[in-house]
Amino acid sequence: MSFLLDPPVLFIIGVVLYLLGNRLGLERLAKMTIGLLVVVIFIIFSIFLYLDIFRCVFPIICSSSSGSEFMFHSDITGIYKQDVPLLVVAFLFALYPLFIYFGYATALVMSKRRRLSNELYSYKDLKNRGDRQAESKYEVVRYPDIDQGIQNKHQAVRHAIDALGGMGATPEIKSRKLTNLFFISVLTIIMLLFYVMEGYLAISSIYFMLGLVSAIIFAALFATRIRTKDLIVISIISIFMAYLVEHLASNAGMWQCNGPPQLLFPTFSLPLFVIPIIGFSHFLSRVFVYVELSGKRFKNVPFVIVLFAFAVFFYLEGYLALATVPVIAMYAAFALLGLFYNNGQVLEYNLALAIVAAGLGGTMELAGISSGLWSFAFGEGLPMFISLAWVLNIGAICGIIRIFGINLKDSIL
Repeated sequence: MSFLLDPPVLFIIGVVLYLLGNRLGLERLAKMTIGLLVVVIFIIFSIFLYLDIFRCVFPIICSSSSGSEFMFHSDITGIYKQDVPLLVVAFLFALYPLFIYFGYATALVMSKRRRLSNELYSYKDLKNRGDRQAESKYEVVRYPDIDQGIQNKHQAVRHAIDALGGMGATPEIKSRKLTNLFFISVLTIIMLLFYVMEGYLAISSIYFMLGLVSAIIFAALFATRIRTKDLIVISIISIFMAYLVEHLASNAGMWQCNGPPQLLFPTFSLPLFVIPIIGFSHFLSRVFVYVELSGKRFKNVPFVIVLFAFAVFFYLEGYLALATVPVIAMYAAFALLGLFYNNGQVLEYNLALAIVAAGLGGTMELAGISSGLWSFAFGEGLPMFISLAWVLNIGAICGIIRIFGINLKDSIL
């Protein structure tokens, strides 16, 4: 991804998006959303290269150059980051949506031709076509739906009311909210004690503190909408997974937390990040339903793409060479658990979960690295594989919990 390579690549993606979208029968809003996601990924990735947060690890084309040097192809053009005003760089990034649009529009114009139908219609057919009623494309609940526990009309009505926001706070709902807030409060206090005792507070930047406070607030807000049993299970599994990842990876020398070897703060903080990821994914999935990026078709595509990208960057960034057999086995298990969980869900939720996990997880990793709370083996601002690893981690957590009969997709009430 660079200022020379991105324009033609985005143009080609626009052409492919039009042709493949038509072949797969995607609606216009769905194709627009995919195009927007592609552009956002390109811009974020390129900005991180420009800021030298990401290392340039692509074979052949990088030639040991830094991220910013690759963005300008300094070895060919002789142009370096300090030579280009920030306003010009912002303008170049602003052009990215146009490149994919021009590709899409070009394919549209080239393929546009008059098509004649071989079907014959009578005058009566044409006159009555306005009387046809379109089938409903949206629903609140299905009846019956054994997977959701809807086996009679009473349960169907109850689920529909809950899906539309409920009929007000009942004593049971109020009790659940208070119980969950108490549980989150206890978990937060434990996490903050380790945050202070292990010395992380003394070296944290204001950005990391703001991120941590935001995670606590959103965890509390979403916790009030989660079943108490599900909340407890999420927290227990998250703590176990956090300890497993931190222990194995730090022993392998992949990264190091700049605190005591017990790793208690990173371990007990994970549930407070997992809960907002589950919550935001729930609401983002509704957006994808609206733009018709939904259904069971292609449901595994988001996770498979992330899994492939993780494997590629894990190798290119040099961390595969550091990984021990237990680390490789751990990530292989995470991949299987993630595939197991994604295979039982729908496209809109899997896509939302992948985006939110990579986005929020990567953001907190970057904040922690910049604060000096932890560091990675090769000293980069942020390894690309670690943001993608969050998707595998969340997928594994969801998969384990699913084995116990809890589907986190349905935990938000």
